[in-house]
Amino acid sequence: MKYTGEERNWNEHVQNVDLGLALGAEYDIDSGRGVTTLEVRYVFGLLDVFEASAPQQDVTGDLKNRALQISVGWYVAFF
Repeated sequence: MKYTGEERNWNEHVQNVDLGLALGAEYDIDSGRGVTTLEVRYVFGLLDVFEASAPQQDVTGDLKNRALQISVGWYVAFF
């Protein structure tokens, strides 16, 4: 990664474990012999991405993972 003109390998400062909280909703629609499903989920990372010993704590100090996931699917009931 290049930051302020200096190239640095940040992989050695990334935490090995991450915990998160996911909140979401699902909506199912009957469609012929199957069901179409729409899912939306937002994931909040609870732990910092970088270790406390990582350099430049002003940049890396309070970074957490966040994700918005959207899924569309279709499945068939065989019974």
